[in-house]
Amino acid sequence: MLTAVKLNIIKDVAHVLRPLEAMTREASAEHYITISKVVPMVSCAIDQYNEMRVISSTAGDLKINIALEIEKRFGQLEYNMLLAVSTLLDPRFKNLHFKKPDACAKAMSRIRKFILEYKSAASAATVSSTSSEDEDKGEFDFRKHHKSLAHTQIKRKKSDGDDELTLYLSAPVNTLKVKVLETWQEVQDAPPMLTSSEVGCLCEIIQLLQPFERLTKEICGQNYFTVSKVIPLVSCFRGMLEKYLPSFESTFSLKAEIEKEVSKRFDKLEQCSSLAIATALDPRFKLIHFKNAAAKGKVINYINNYLTNNLTNVANDSSDESEKGDNTEGDIWSYHKVLTHNNIKNKTKDKTKAETEFHMFMSSPVTPIKGNALEMWDDMKGLFPGLYILAMIYLPIVATSVPSERLFSEAGATITQERNRLLGTRLSKLLFLNSLLKK
Repeated sequence: MLTAVKLNIIKDVAHVLRPLEAMTREASAEHYITISKVVPMVSCAIDQYNEMRVISSTAGDLKINIALEIEKRFGQLEYNMLLAVSTLLDPRFKNLHFKKPDACAKAMSRIRKFILEYKSAASAATVSSTSSEDEDKGEFDFRKHHKSLAHTQIKRKKSDGDDELTLYLSAPVNTLKVKVLETWQEVQDAPPMLTSSEVGCLCEIIQLLQPFERLTKEICGQNYFTVSKVIPLVSCFRGMLEKYLPSFESTFSLKAEIEKEVSKRFDKLEQCSSLAIATALDPRFKLIHFKNAAAKGKVINYINNYLTNNLTNVANDSSDESEKGDNTEGDIWSYHKVLTHNNIKNKTKDKTKAETEFHMFMSSPVTPIKGNALEMWDDMKGLFPGLYILAMIYLPIVATSVPSERLFSEAGATITQERNRLLGTRLSKLLFLNSLLKK
């Protein structure tokens, strides 16, 4: 077991290593740590080790070695012009952490030279003062030394001159949580940034483009995207565009251009017989998304003509099957199917069978969008035998080339450099087994 002396040594060593842990967390916690934080972080670390008190000699030697290594690696850091200028121009740090006066003076001279060369206005801007942050005594505070320096600097409030840099440095430093770019946006002659109106315009453009994202996800999210969904998706897409009312002129122009291109590409979509018939025979959509009355009437006439020409043979076959009942063992609904078929036959006294079947299908409510059209038709084939045959012709048509492209990608991933001797028959079997695993 560890003795009490060893435990004390471990505690001291852990205490010595805490500034290094805090530096690592500080550097890794942000997505983008800018160079203006380098000099202040090193300064805080050095002051932490200078003020640190330890009991054990082992921890003391470790502290001395760490301080020497920090000085060896980062002692000349302030002479790096890029780091020094960036630190001076950060409203949170300015010149608080410079330990070498000549390095600070050199960086200030560089800034003054830049101001004289590129200054476009005479008015100076100052950064609004804020109170220093309260210390959290419950946790280890790596920024304690910086907060102490900032509080002292606020108390002094001395002004060394009237030039822009002097006024900037004499203003109180900001708190650590302040965003530097937002602070500089308030300063006159600051680098150009996005205005509030531009940000609002971008937000509207994102909302305007969201239907494209949803449309793409809907198309790519299924293994086989069939043609019966094309007309409804385009109809929903155009409906979302029409309902969106932008307030910025740029967004309004973009919306008008998108609507123009959509009309150019999809206005005659309902004239495509395969798409129109598949949509009309899909129990989830039927005719509710048709905008063109002529295309809608053409689809209805085609289906009625098909049923008139082919329903006699279909009706005879279906009546024979319904009279026999379903031979599948354990089917409790076989008698119900016979009654349903007889009910349909009784309703054909005043109308032709074709008109009755299509009218009954269109009169029934649409089914939920998440259902499978082929599975629904498998349940309805006893009710609408003629429409069932037509639906099985059009509904399985795939609308995109995504499935075949996925198959080529899977084949390319299977035939690698190490497996280049695979035969075509073996490859087809592997791809088939892979498709079964996904199901």
